[in-house]
Amino acid sequence: MGIFDFFKKKKDDKPKKRKREIGFVEDSFDKPKQPKKEEKHWTDDVFKVEIKDGVIEHVWDNNITDGTFVVPREATKINMFAFKDCKSLETLVLHDCVTYIAPHAFAGCENLKKIVGLDDQCAMKTVGGFSGCKSLERVILPDTTEVIGESAFKNCVNLQGVVIPEGCWAISQHAFENCAALQYLEIPASISIINRWAFDGCHNLTVTFLPNESEEVRMINFDIQGKNYTMPSGDVVIEQGAFNDVKTVCAYDIKTLEKVIASGFRGVVTYFDEEREQTITIDLNMIENLYFDSIKGEDEEEIEIDVGQIADIYRERYGEPSQEELDAEKLDDENELGDEE
Repeated sequence: MGIFDFFKKKKDDKPKKRKREIGFVEDSFDKPKQPKKEEKHWTDDVFKVEIKDGVIEHVWDNNITDGTFVVPREATKINMFAFKDCKSLETLVLHDCVTYIAPHAFAGCENLKKIVGLDDQCAMKTVGGFSGCKSLERVILPDTTEVIGESAFKNCVNLQGVVIPEGCWAISQHAFENCAALQYLEIPASISIINRWAFDGCHNLTVTFLPNESEEVRMINFDIQGKNYTMPSGDVVIEQGAFNDVKTVCAYDIKTLEKVIASGFRGVVTYFDEEREQTITIDLNMIENLYFDSIKGEDEEEIEIDVGQIADIYRERYGEPSQEELDAEKLDDENELGDEE
């Protein structure tokens, strides 16, 4: 056998490679196949929903899917500024275990239009947190609501409808401030306190205090400037400036209108007198003119008849004008007549 024949035979006799099977290790350099690892971006751990002890601490825009955020079942509360400036949020879905939304929780969510589950799913006692939600148009509060929180719907400039349930007893300060699109609001007889500036800037709003049709009387406890008060539900406290800029306030109880006027309200008041079957509507700005004796003749006579108790309330609060005030008012009238001539 020549040298070439020897190497040719050696080549032909080379053992064939065995077919590799999954999980079979041929030699020390071979490794079993590993499942493909899912790629993870470094931001996945940074921009995620933060939930601690059942409280949503922070939500980012990339946690919102197609404009909707569904509150996880493990979250029962939403902390202050948790959704701050989430511009992509359009629909919020709440579940029946959500019990509290902190003030300003949704501040700056200017595209939030719909809150699903707020009216019939939640068991919240204090409702708030939607200040600056400019696209929100209608809100029905849950039957469990007892307090509308501070700045709850402040600067919701397109809010057109709000339903406050019977059983709610407090409307906190700035609650509906600058809700310029709000036109009608019914306040149930259970409301016992309306804090200052609650409706400041609601230029187009007509507020109606509903009569108490329930025989049940609940006692309400609350604090005003560190002092504790206990009073029956329906006997409302109205703090200074609560109805600044409101267009009209209507009531079935003259005492309620007295408190509205005492709070500094200067718009139109309407008193529904069911016993006499008549409605008295008074523009308080006109009362001021009457008060300073600037309306003469038949108009004065007609207004005095209609004003009735409301004019007395105004005079009791501010007293009779001094001679100096009357002289100043008369001088102003004469100057105006002189300018017209």
